Amino acid sequence: MAKYELFHPDTEILGQVILDFESAIGYEKFGPILEKHQLTDLEPTRWYSGQRWVDVLNEIEDLQGISMLDFVSLGIQQMALVDWPPEFQEMSITDILLTLDEAYHQNYRGTDVGGIAAQVVADQHVALTIRSFEPDDLWYGNIYGLMRQFAPGREFTVYYDKDKSRRDMGGEHTVIHATWK
Repeated sequence: MAKYELFHPDTEILGQVILDFESAIGYEKFGPILEKHQLTDLEPTRWYSGQRWVDVLNEIEDLQGISMLDFVSLGIQQMALVDWPPEFQEMSITDILLTLDEAYHQNYRGTDVGGIAAQVVADQHVALTIRSFEPDDLWYGNIYGLMRQFAPGREFTVYYDKDKSRRDMGGEHTVIHATWK
């Protein structure tokens, strides 16, 4: 049974999101899966089938020797490759985290693609409620990579909410916290 499933069959994903995987650590393990699902030689601004992408993620999940760290490292790599708008350099970490839903919807389209709700819990603490068809660990890596990019030299922590059931474990959504000093 597939672990990752779309919320609606018309979902599409921007090519750039998939292209980021080509330069990620461990690509040699899952590159052939991208080829099998015809998700290579992509154009960054073209839209591709969300179902093919989910099929790739499910096959990666099923590979022997793939661990949570592989999806986390892929998520970190995705953030390292983002061409951030110049104004992001002047924004606070809180404000950047609050823009994630908008960024999400620039990369995924369709009737129901999910989303990210950001809530300021306290000064220097944001909780991100993520409803995505992609692995939780990929999103953990995204948030960690974003913090590494925009909080250089600062102490920060990214962690799953231990009191909420994650999507990967049957929950409705996943909550990831980001704190910094």
